[in-house]
Amino acid sequence: MCGTLCYEQINGTLNILVSTWRKCYEEDKLDEIIFSGLREQMEPGSLKLFSAIAYQCVKKSREERPTMDEIIKELELALKQQEVFEDLENKVNLEEIIKVVKLAGGSYESRNQLILLLLKGILVDDGKTFLSINKKGETCEMISALKCISGDHVLSSSLQESRFGSGRTTEMYKGFRVEVSTQFLSPHVTYTINLVLKRTDQVGGTNVPFKYKLENETQYSNPCIVDVREDGWLTIELYQFTSSEKGDSFSIDIAQPLLYYSSAPLYFLEGIEFRPVEHESHENQEDENKIDMQRISDSDIYWERKLMNDYTEILALSKEKLEWTTKKELYFLLRKGFLVDNNGKKWFSMSKDMKKRLMIPARASLLDKEWIWKSSPESRFGEMAEFPDGDRFLIKFKLTSEILSPQTIYSCHIIYKLPEDDSSFQHHIQTTIDDPSCGSNRERLIYLVTPPQTPIIGPKTDQDHIQPRPRKIKGHPRLRKDGWMEFQFCEISTDTTGSINMEIEFSGYRNENVNFIGLVVQGIEIRPL
Repeated sequence: MCGTLCYEQINGTLNILVSTWRKCYEEDKLDEIIFSGLREQMEPGSLKLFSAIAYQCVKKSREERPTMDEIIKELELALKQQEVFEDLENKVNLEEIIKVVKLAGGSYESRNQLILLLLKGILVDDGKTFLSINKKGETCEMISALKCISGDHVLSSSLQESRFGSGRTTEMYKGFRVEVSTQFLSPHVTYTINLVLKRTDQVGGTNVPFKYKLENETQYSNPCIVDVREDGWLTIELYQFTSSEKGDSFSIDIAQPLLYYSSAPLYFLEGIEFRPVEHESHENQEDENKIDMQRISDSDIYWERKLMNDYTEILALSKEKLEWTTKKELYFLLRKGFLVDNNGKKWFSMSKDMKKRLMIPARASLLDKEWIWKSSPESRFGEMAEFPDGDRFLIKFKLTSEILSPQTIYSCHIIYKLPEDDSSFQHHIQTTIDDPSCGSNRERLIYLVTPPQTPIIGPKTDQDHIQPRPRKIKGHPRLRKDGWMEFQFCEISTDTTGSINMEIEFSGYRNENVNFIGLVVQGIEIRPL
């Protein structure tokens, strides 16, 4: 990456550069040492993986350096991400985009740099359209409210925090009209139509006081899926549709609901955003346990290579005597998992790529006195926790290095069940994450109950007879094969020692009334991404 030797000679004095490289990585100053012209050719995620494993390789202590198997695995992941990035040039119609970018006065030095710009997003169409691409090469398009939203009580407004620097303001209950046409969408791709807005007073939760319909529809729909962007804007999903070759046009009426408050708040309207729909992979999390049986050997040497280097230390933590006769049997034992005693009872297993997985019991992450504890054969730990009453609860856990893989991004999932009457769980749930590693709090919205499907624009027969593919939406719950529900509430990274120390509060989002009575929790599952 640096394009130089690991040392230099100045006036006959040998100067070792390794300590400088380590310092640049730790202070996030890789630009100072990476070979000129290399960074713009690398996909950011690939660069992050590559630099992380390189940093581990130059650790002072031999024990802290990775094995060759670990190095190869990380380099293969970095290469895979880089290949996806380079493949984008073949998927995206760059020639048409280049014309649009030139008209907008945009500048770039290479096609790779243009792709990096598109991954972040650029303004085109006289600053009234925000154009970007995702990692599949599908185009995302957002159109300014100034161009597509109008109404008797809709006013122009300067919005410094908006992508466009301007937008509309309105008292939502008075209604308005959306007239929007797409120019840059990828053809034959399923998109969602989203209204992007925020309250001027920054309160009010995610309950949006409007209903909506297409111009030729007679029945109104209510918003079902609402998300909060990292910059605080609400995105309200209105419809799904499949894009055409020549662009699509929509006329949508936003109307007041039957009931609304007399002192209606003012809303900023940023615009209408078209996002490609993400579907769940056919290989869901449970399928991760399946093994490709082609060309599989029974040789112990073959299966030994597929095991973690420290598997003997992990096996020593088992609460029961584990039995196996071959390395193949041991591999599947590690994949299935078993109870370990590591500062308390946990369920340990191994992923396909030799990363450590962990499930923490409810008792190790919840406050004992706030929950009702019940025996349960359905739980891996023989018990589960039921919440008696209240509008918030806290999860706290700390994990040590030997039980997790270092320098790894993990997703955290709460494993739970709801009571038969789940009406009190229909609102958004806010997670506030206290992460000491970044020295700040992070917030994310999640659902405990899957919201209704967004209306689909298209032939009615499609909605009546075709089972829609499951969508991949952050914060939405998923039914597991063991009958429990789960949702991902955060992503975390292990540091060089592999330790995690987290505190997460679950509560209703702002003014939304939520009661967690009857919520049953088995534990927290931590899986490598």
